Amino acid sequence: MKTNTIYTVGIADDHNIMRQGVAVMINTFGGFSVVMEAGDGAEVLKQLEAGNIPDLILLDQNMPEIDGYATAKYLMQNYPGIRVLMFTMYDNDSFLIRFLHAGARGFVRKDADLGELKLAMQTVMEEGFYHSNDTAGRITTTYRSPFRDELLGKRTLSDQEVEFLKLITSEATYKAISSIMCIPMRALDTIRDNLFIRLGVKNRVGLAMYAIRSGIVHI
Repeated sequence: MKTNTIYTVGIADDHNIMRQGVAVMINTFGGFSVVMEAGDGAEVLKQLEAGNIPDLILLDQNMPEIDGYATAKYLMQNYPGIRVLMFTMYDNDSFLIRFLHAGARGFVRKDADLGELKLAMQTVMEEGFYHSNDTAGRITTTYRSPFRDELLGKRTLSDQEVEFLKLITSEATYKAISSIMCIPMRALDTIRDNLFIRLGVKNRVGLAMYAIRSGIVHI
């Protein structure tokens, strides 16, 4: 973490014990200070309107009144400077990709250990994006630069690879993507596996994060 930098943090979760316990732990990390607690998205919006604007918000999905998805979209549209880290038990690809489009910068499961939570928060604030082995991927240290050529070590993507990356961020299945691209599944698998190796990611979510971070897909 950058020297002497204190990032302010908000936590939105409708389970009081969970939210309060996480707040206590975060305040022991060093470099972070919890300045907002909210039981749902409506409380988040109320505090933001009152001028309490943290650098980072840990956001649960299932909350009353305004859920995590609607809250994330609102933050992306109205407070783009706030980085959103999803704090949830959901970890399937369609869920994660949906939240990437809503502006989420990373995902941490609620059953993760404190070391991972701290690492996720640091990575989101300093590198931009994070996902872990528990969300079917790895820390996205390859996403430090917004320039695609630099990320690829000056190698460029083919038009077919770019098309694939654009489609991978949608909710289309691999079978549907192969039909859209008019190529057999075996060829699609080859494109995907080659990108896994070149980009250093392990799954669809990692590819989607790359596509968004590098500007191939705009949200």
